[in-house]
Amino acid sequence: MTIPLDAIHPEINFHAWERSFEHHLGQIPDVLSMLVTLAQPRIGVSRGGSAFDRLQITGGNDHRDLSDTIDDAMSRDAEHLWGLLAGYAATVWEQAEQTREDAPTLPTGALSTATTARDTALVTVGWLIGHAATIYTLDEFELDVEELFRTVRRLKTVHGIHPHPRRERCDTCGKWKVENDYTDLADGTVARVGVCRGCGQTYLNGEPTDT
Repeated sequence: MTIPLDAIHPEINFHAWERSFEHHLGQIPDVLSMLVTLAQPRIGVSRGGSAFDRLQITGGNDHRDLSDTIDDAMSRDAEHLWGLLAGYAATVWEQAEQTREDAPTLPTGALSTATTARDTALVTVGWLIGHAATIYTLDEFELDVEELFRTVRRLKTVHGIHPHPRRERCDTCGKWKVENDYTDLADGTVARVGVCRGCGQTYLNGEPTDT
């Protein structure tokens, strides 16, 4: 009988979880900030802008601004992402008493500006990452964090937002130029994929692949 490696060394599971936890949470401040930035109304003609500054849709007597639709979508996505993050943080606070002493106070109007959104998310994310070991034991909330992380991946793809991940060392060329990210596969699983910006070596779940 073959005993799974993670049964002998259970810390392997934790380290993989922690890596994903820190990666996804670490991208939220930049994603949220960019969504709020993109959702800000543009300067209209009456405020000195050009009539060509905004895309428009016309048809018969109907005349509406396409950017209004875009702004609304960005706002909804920003509110949804912030709601998931704040909700998850509140759940952790409620269920893990040992995390409460240094818990941040989540302000109202967190999405009022891109800077406020980023700063508030940074504080929240930093607190969660600081208590990762405790949160890892809260198995019943795995679905909550997966929904949050799935939303982060989706919004990055839909809106073309690409935060700069922490670079890692390449096994092939030795340079610290490997950028990793998580992607949803067709079979419903999530893979950690990477590429070295120096030599082009690709990685799948931390292991080099044939190029």
